[in-house]
Amino acid sequence: MQYVAPALSFLATRQRTRAEVDQMRLKQREAKVQASAKALQYQQKANEILRERTRMNSMLRAKAYAGRGGESGSINTLMALNNTNFGRDYLRAVQGAESSLKTGMIQSDIYRDSASQIKRAGRFDAYAKLTSTIETKKSTNNAPIVDRQLADK
Repeated sequence: MQYVAPALSFLATRQRTRAEVDQMRLKQREAKVQASAKALQYQQKANEILRERTRMNSMLRAKAYAGRGGESGSINTLMALNNTNFGRDYLRAVQGAESSLKTGMIQSDIYRDSASQIKRAGRFDAYAKLTSTIETKKSTNNAPIVDRQLADK
């Protein structure tokens, strides 16, 4: 009966630790999902940029073929300028996607490491409490009778 309280304390500490570890693992998954969602948004933006470039260049070609776009040299210059500007925007969007994924993975790793730390600390705390209580009980039970009689007074 004397070991019930230490055992319950041990179990409670272990349960609390498990709950904290589970919470960190959930945050880890959430960071990955958020990073993927943000990267997807950047990819969608990159695709929109490519579609817009294609649309603008097609419009310039159509004007040139219709004879309303001036000389073909000026059309080619405008298309090259469009390609440069849209290419720069496209590159920024792709880099944004990569950056989002890297940031999310770093955050995820931080949560994973935190979960590991919490798990180790929780185990140590639980076993330390249990061992300390057991050692205290042992030392009180092994005290000489005279000492116990003095302690009771």
